[in-house]
Amino acid sequence: LPRPLFRLAALLGAALTVLYAVLLFDATWFGTLFGLEHKGSTGGAYAYVAKFYKLPIGMEDLKWPVFIQEWFGVKERVPRWMPYVILPIGLLLLAFRAAQAFVLILMGKKDAIIAAHEAEELVAENKDVLKD
Repeated sequence: LPRPLFRLAALLGAALTVLYAVLLFDATWFGTLFGLEHKGSTGGAYAYVAKFYKLPIGMEDLKWPVFIQEWFGVKERVPRWMPYVILPIGLLLLAFRAAQAFVLILMGKKDAIIAAHEAEELVAENKDVLKD
């Protein structure tokens, strides 16, 4: 692709990645926008974790160590929301990274979203490190 089109495609890719992450994080705004709020739209990852936070359901296979149960008086099973909370955190990090890439591409400090060329440069720079 010609340079201006490549830059435009990279900006579009970064913007769509931000939109994708935000949509998965909390989709209630999207349902409201298109009139889907009463058609089974339940929200996104945030709403999913919030539901499990309210329910006293523990993980089947994930249990607190006995000393944690004794010291803190917690139930045997780890609450289900605890491992699930990584999903919205990961989506926010994805949105942040894509927004960061968008700004860097817009300012001309970066060419693309992916950093494959950076990895290739690091490999080339360190190719003799493990020869000893």
